[in-house]
Amino acid sequence: LKAGDRVVVLTDFISDSKERIELKKGHEGNVREIDNDGDISIRFDGIQKRQWVFKRHRHRISLATSNGDALPCAVTLLCDDAGGPPLCASSARGLLMRLQEDVGQEGL
Repeated sequence: LKAGDRVVVLTDFISDSKERIELKKGHEGNVREIDNDGDISIRFDGIQKRQWVFKRHRHRISLATSNGDALPCAVTLLCDDAGGPPLCASSARGLLMRLQEDVGQEGL
């Protein structure tokens, strides 16, 4: 992930900004910066101020793709349909998304 990348929210959560707001699944925005701690500043569509997403919540966003890559949506659906508690789904989603980043789409 780098400045300029387009991202999408994978699951509803509250931003880590001073003025926290709820980010809804499917909401998209552009990465503005990533600080030395790995925290991400994002300008979400329709939200006036940039929002911070701390590194520990990175698994709740993903690169938005325009090439038909359905992995983020598939992971979200699979985890949400698993019937486990939200933490389980969130952990599984994060693990799969990190794996995709490490090995690439083709590796999965």
